[in-house]
Amino acid sequence: MQDIREIYKKTIENLEGILSRLMTELEQIEYVIDGDIVSSNGEPLDPDSYDEIKRSLTANKIEVEEEIQTVNTQIKYLQDWLATHEMK
Repeated sequence: MQDIREIYKKTIENLEGILSRLMTELEQIEYVIDGDIVSSNGEPLDPDSYDEIKRSLTANKIEVEEEIQTVNTQIKYLQDWLATHEMK
């Protein structure tokens, strides 16, 4: 039982690291979405290109948000398991 507890604790630590990276990625995506997207030479993009990039970033944002939710669910499950299987 102690081995499982240690594995779960280490897994939680790893998941928290993944969660941190996902949160950073989400912040970066939101920053780009909220800012002005320009071409590589600094010129404004044509509306079609701009819309395509915005759609792609928004889809990526949704995917990252889903990954964050999944990781949070996994962390909660492991924390709950550890809490209900405390060593006495």
